[in-house]
Amino acid sequence: MVRAAVWRETASTPCSTCTARKTCSPSLASQIMRRRKRFWHMHAYSKSAILKSHTTAIIKDKIKDFIQLLARPDSANRMEIFSTLHNYSMDVITAFLYGTTELGATTALLGTLEHVQLLGDIMDPNRKRLSWFAVHLPSFVSCMYTRTGLSERIVEPVLPMQKPATYNGIRAHALRAMEQYRDADPDAKSKAQDSIIARLWKVKGSAALSDLDIASEAADHL
Repeated sequence: MVRAAVWRETASTPCSTCTARKTCSPSLASQIMRRRKRFWHMHAYSKSAILKSHTTAIIKDKIKDFIQLLARPDSANRMEIFSTLHNYSMDVITAFLYGTTELGATTALLGTLEHVQLLGDIMDPNRKRLSWFAVHLPSFVSCMYTRTGLSERIVEPVLPMQKPATYNGIRAHALRAMEQYRDADPDAKSKAQDSIIARLWKVKGSAALSDLDIASEAADHL
């Protein structure tokens, strides 16, 4: 409930495209649409699908990255296991969602700063404060985080959590990944044919999904 509330009240902050149309919030989708979405990618999470070569290859590849990280001389004394395992999990999940690094799969274990920072807003201790405000004072949160220009600078000192707020990085990454998949050539898309975003794209026309609907769904998975 807290997570959904935080997402709903801060959905407008990642990008100008999302502010124009509040589809980055899965809570805005109708119950019927959410059931349909679950049906479209239900098979991808089935036991038979998870045990296939595509998924196991992803896990093996990321375990290899993790072992290589452990073997690095500079990792012996300064590895923070909590963050490292989160980076490993994110790399596995995004590879499952987007297929390839060209289309959105992260490489946080390899030290890609942009990808490492994706989890920064989640690990920020102030996220708990924002969650409290989002649950108990949702109108206040919505008002504060949708300010722009001069009013944005005025309210900045009193924000429950400084921008980017919780999950903004993940939502913005999902939007970029959707755009990369949309603009990719057929060869690049074929390499990601087993990904979640490819499954959603296949039913885009029949399900009347917009580009932002697909980005929202991908971010919701992550």
